[in-house]
Amino acid sequence: MISDAALSLDPGPDVHPADVVAALRKRGTSLAQVARKHGYHPNGLSMVFSQFWPNAEWLISLELSRPDQPVRPWELWPSRWVRDGRGRMVPKQGQVTGRITPLLPRDRKQRPADRRHGRDRRGTRRLGTTE
Repeated sequence: MISDAALSLDPGPDVHPADVVAALRKRGTSLAQVARKHGYHPNGLSMVFSQFWPNAEWLISLELSRPDQPVRPWELWPSRWVRDGRGRMVPKQGQVTGRITPLLPRDRKQRPADRRHGRDRRGTRRLGTTE
């Protein structure tokens, strides 16, 4: 289990990944099950151990929490979180997040298949082409 010293608010070293995995297993779950439960690839949440990903850090900390003792991501990864002017813990600025953005189609003037057949975007034939 993760020690109380590792969960203190004093900034110190991050909790070792093996300790987090062991704590999840002690709760009867695994990192892959947490990922599947929240709609990620089974290996997707393992990125949280190598890069900053606040959403994944929250998911893991919520799985490790108990009703009488909540676990917060800044307790597991204190090097990735700082206090803002109001005393709240916020992710450090300037770090690359692990958010996965969907690939959007590029804005194209014409689709290649339409150009091949002499049609414009609307599907009408262009002048000067024979079909």
